[in-house]
Amino acid sequence: MILEFSNFSFSCGDRKILDTVSFTAEEGEYICITGPNGAGKSTLLKCLVKIIKGDEGNIFLFGKDINDYPQKDLARLLGYVPQSTDQTFPFNVYEFISMGRYPYLNPFSRLTRRDIRVIDTIIELTELTAFTERNLNSLSGGERQRVYIAASLVQEPRVLLLDEPKNHLDPRHCQEVQKTLSEISSRLGITTIHVTHDLSHISRWSHKIIALKSGVILFEGKPDDIVTPLNLKKLFDTDFHTFKNPGEHHQIIVPFA
Repeated sequence: MILEFSNFSFSCGDRKILDTVSFTAEEGEYICITGPNGAGKSTLLKCLVKIIKGDEGNIFLFGKDINDYPQKDLARLLGYVPQSTDQTFPFNVYEFISMGRYPYLNPFSRLTRRDIRVIDTIIELTELTAFTERNLNSLSGGERQRVYIAASLVQEPRVLLLDEPKNHLDPRHCQEVQKTLSEISSRLGITTIHVTHDLSHISRWSHKIIALKSGVILFEGKPDDIVTPLNLKKLFDTDFHTFKNPGEHHQIIVPFA
């Protein structure tokens, strides 16, 4: 077991955003976290990387409470890709990805040969070799999202956290980003925790699903056990159609019109 949430809670004022959440993640697992807006999905990831701090319970990473990790040590274990924004960055692709090596560098120190080797490997894996000299702001949404993923991967994390990385992308770029994520996490043996509303994606790519509603885990289990019309109605308060994809084994999930 790599990761464990144990009766973990987080409140904002009088509102409980996460309520006694408990689950575990194993090495190499691809876990999708879904649920309606305001369920606490993004908050869960932010607590894990210590952007915000919980009220009760614990989060253990490799058996050690995350509060006992210095932030730099934690960054060597956790890669975090937050929700995409329209923020601009005055860097080219190579410069931005290189910044992901910060957990291994001292202030003002130069990249070592090993740093450069790691960066070049990840750039190749994420198929960004042709973009290294491009300004980040000149890229399409899908290309930029691959750069953000690459920057987190050069940290050499054991766990990759993704907060709706395909949000606002068109279908082609969604597919490209998901293919990149799935292939790399499998190839590198990274445990991936992916917050998403893409229900058809959940059925196809994940090993386990955690369904959050009002800060509580409503369901947890394998995709075929969780992604049913009855469960989805309980989770999202609306009805869904589910269809078998004729070309593959995963389901297509569509809300009632």
